[in-house]
Amino acid sequence: MNYALGYTFSAEELFENFKFKKLNFSSKFSDKFFKTRRKLMVVKVFVTFIKLVVADMIQNNITFVLPIIGKKACFHIKATEEEKFIAARQRGKWSDVDFLASNFKGYQMEYKYQTRGIEMTRLIYLDKEHKGKLTQKVNTGKQYC
Repeated sequence: MNYALGYTFSAEELFENFKFKKLNFSSKFSDKFFKTRRKLMVVKVFVTFIKLVVADMIQNNITFVLPIIGKKACFHIKATEEEKFIAARQRGKWSDVDFLASNFKGYQMEYKYQTRGIEMTRLIYLDKEHKGKLTQKVNTGKQYC
């Protein structure tokens, strides 16, 4: 399957301009108690946070609204219905989804945000573990909105 990866980045790249001096602990403290450098510790905390949010979205069907001042942005699970679902399934997208249990719907995580008054969306590709959990929920009949 081909993935549109034009907007990819690593978690470490998010913290390129992060001001670590503003943290209330030193590198020595981080090395001693967390057995890692400050930057790596911050990245690990962020990645764990994202995993918890994704798991909560799959388990409890929530929309995670990002705390951005003056703009709207959120992560949610988007449904693809009927004709679009069938066309994507024929190309191999949701081959592991039971189309009868899902009522001819496929679900994928999406990032939605506003810029200059225009609503934009970007699909989010999940790792195998979270994608499997989402597929398992859909195959048991769970509906996301």
